[in-house]
Amino acid sequence: MSVARPAGLRETAAESGVRAGKMVNHYNISKHFSLTISDSHPAWARKVDAIQQEELLDGIYVIRTSAPA
Repeated sequence: MSVARPAGLRETAAESGVRAGKMVNHYNISKHFSLTISDSHPAWARKVDAIQQEELLDGIYVIRTSAPA
C-alpha cells in the first residue's frame, strides 16, 4: 500500500528508513544486502562475501544438536 503525497514533498531519510526497514525485515535480506539511506536517495550494496559463503552451503542440510558426538 502506498501513501499519496502532495507534489513536491519528498520523504525524509527517517521516513524512507522506516519503509525500507519493513521491507528488509519482511524479506530477511539484511544478511545479503547493506542499505544506506540519506535525504537524497537510498543506496543498496550486495554483501559479496556473505553471498559467496552461503553459496558454499547450497544443497546442504545442516542439523545442529546439543547431543554429544
